[in-house]
Amino acid sequence: MKIRSLLLSVAILCSLTTHAQNTQTIQTFVHELQLKNEDIITIECNFTQTRSVAVLVNDVVKEGRFYFSKPGNILLQFHDGDFMKLTETWFEISNGGKSSKSRVTTNPMLKHLSSILTACMAGRFEEMTQGFDINIEKSDKEWIITMTPKRGSGVSKVSRIALLFDRNDMSLNSMMMEERSGDYTLYNFTDKHFNSNIDSQLFNIS
Repeated sequence: MKIRSLLLSVAILCSLTTHAQNTQTIQTFVHELQLKNEDIITIECNFTQTRSVAVLVNDVVKEGRFYFSKPGNILLQFHDGDFMKLTETWFEISNGGKSSKSRVTTNPMLKHLSSILTACMAGRFEEMTQGFDINIEKSDKEWIITMTPKRGSGVSKVSRIALLFDRNDMSLNSMMMEERSGDYTLYNFTDKHFNSNIDSQLFNIS
């Protein structure tokens, strides 16, 4: 009994220590994210979208230009003419010359894409992780955030979201959204420019 009690005490102590370390890591990340994003109004960069689907032999890779403007305007302009526009309430998608628009709330995947991208770019950690359990680690160059949906969060298709932040400026380097089927969409962001003049009409949804 004494040995069992001792082992239980050690297990509890280790759990509490791990929780304390994780809490401290989260606080450090949040502080840096908010500090380095508070003066960011716009972001413009190149991006690559990789879509991996089990029924396709090869991944579908598309490149384009990414635009962000506070409070929550996003444009992913693909080089082939397709685009995806997201505001706080609406989204518009153009694919192969055909466009459609709707409220963000009608598409859970796009709703989470919009809210997470906006929160990442604006440094709003609580909005970014709402409805998810999170794990935070860091390497020499990046913060690695892994998010898994909580029960009842309403994220039915997503099994995991992975975010990589540049430790120098706390900008988003990549985001992967993995579905329960195993399919995933990966976005990589490069050649970033901050607070450049972006024409607000780019975000207009007709």
